[in-house]
Amino acid sequence: GEKMYSGTAMADVDNDGDLDVFTSNAGVSDLRFYQNFQNNNSFLRVKIVGKGAAGAPRDGSGSIIQLYDSSGTLLRAVREVSGGGIYGQNEPVAHFGLAGGWGAESGTYTVKVRFTSGVVKTVLNVIPKNALLIIGATNLKNTIEVLE
Repeated sequence: GEKMYSGTAMADVDNDGDLDVFTSNAGVSDLRFYQNFQNNNSFLRVKIVGKGAAGAPRDGSGSIIQLYDSSGTLLRAVREVSGGGIYGQNEPVAHFGLAGGWGAESGTYTVKVRFTSGVVKTVLNVIPKNALLIIGATNLKNTIEVLE
């Protein structure tokens, strides 16, 4: 029969640029992982690091990320860093799939982050294909980090 899942989490588990899905069901050991194999390498990931001052989360939860064209005037997309729900935790990274018409391969973008503290940071001239964030032994391609 049809099953209802109570928890869902999304993350780029295999670091290939597309979001993979993990589902869980409360009280039942019925866990599912759905790997997304559709990758066009046109994406940008934004990792947020907050100061943690006055109880604000260090992982950036609640921060709003806006992706603009290179001029900083045309809003392309908005994401909120979210921890997830009661039975699922999302990766604390904002993921933007970039359409070919946006100049994904050669275009530059402006990224604006509004932290939960109210601080706003702007990163100019972001070129997704040149972005690389190294955390330990892991190389996260097309990823930038924004510090509060």
